[in-house]
Amino acid sequence: SKIIKESNNKKLLKYLIKATMKVIPTFPGLKKSQKKFQKEVKIKTITLDRLIEIVGQPVDLVQMDVQGLETDILQSGFSCLKSGVIKTFLVGTHGFDKHHKCIDLFKQQGYLIEFEESQTKNQPDGIIVASKGIQRLKK
Repeated sequence: SKIIKESNNKKLLKYLIKATMKVIPTFPGLKKSQKKFQKEVKIKTITLDRLIEIVGQPVDLVQMDVQGLETDILQSGFSCLKSGVIKTFLVGTHGFDKHHKCIDLFKQQGYLIEFEESQTKNQPDGIIVASKGIQRLKK
C-alpha cells in the first residue's frame, strides 16, 4: 500500500528530510581540532506518534537504525504501538540493554517478537523483527 498521498509527496518529503538531518560525529584522532569546530547544533525532531499522524494511515513496516536511540523513539510512539497502526518493526539495536528494553517495550504493547539476536555475526548491531496483528516470518 502507498504510504504517502500524491498531493503531499513533496511537502512531506521536505519535512521528513529536515526532521532526520544528522550531526556528523567527530573522531577521537581529531581531539585538538575538535574544540575549534565544536558548536551546538539544534535539530528539530518529531515523535514517532507525530510521524504516523502525518502519514495518516496504517504503516506496514518501520525500519530503524538510530544508533542507540531505539528506546527513545519507541517510547515516543506509545499510541501507535498500543493501537498497532504500525504492523511490523525491523530494528537494529545498539547494545545488549537497549536490545532487551526494545523487546520488553514491544511485548508490553502486544507485539510478537518474530526474530531477535542481540549479537549478530554479519554486523555489529543486534536485530529485532516485531509484528502486531500479522506474522511476517514463517517458523
